[in-house]
Amino acid sequence: MKFLILIPALLLSSLLVHSQTAKPGPDRVIASPHEYVKECGDPVTESSFYRSGGGKVTRILDARSIVLETKRGKTTTVYLAGIDPKVNQDNIIKFLSATILGKTVFTFGNKEKESDGSLFAIVHGRDEEGRYFVINRHLLEKGLAEFAKPDYFYGVSYVTMCVYRQLVEKAKKEKIGIWAK
Repeated sequence: MKFLILIPALLLSSLLVHSQTAKPGPDRVIASPHEYVKECGDPVTESSFYRSGGGKVTRILDARSIVLETKRGKTTTVYLAGIDPKVNQDNIIKFLSATILGKTVFTFGNKEKESDGSLFAIVHGRDEEGRYFVINRHLLEKGLAEFAKPDYFYGVSYVTMCVYRQLVEKAKKEKIGIWAK
């Protein structure tokens, strides 16, 4: 019985010690794990309305539309949230084809699909070294795409859309990709 009481006591004491040493001071600043929190808010508060999914990319329809085949054999059209399909189409299609066509991706978007079964989502792929990265973000950050302000709320968080706008502004300022002119 003493053993059962001892374990929670040890855990509590280690948490107290950690919380005391982790407090920011004049010589130590703890950075937020999320960028643009000041401009866009905390992404954790909006995450409960979304679902994850994914599948193998079987087709690239245009600069923001891909077709996935799930493990159950169903196909779904996924629209890359925040991407304007009218700007730099050819280069985006080349990038998507080289990066994710024939590969498995993961999606994060609204729990409710559109009436036609499609989904607006954030799409996660893998780079050459096998690390995950966000396709939508990469396109905007590298100046390959323009941000598309949604005409209506399609289930991707306000915070994500705000961060995407910030990334485009940064790419414009640094004259990256389509903003190099």
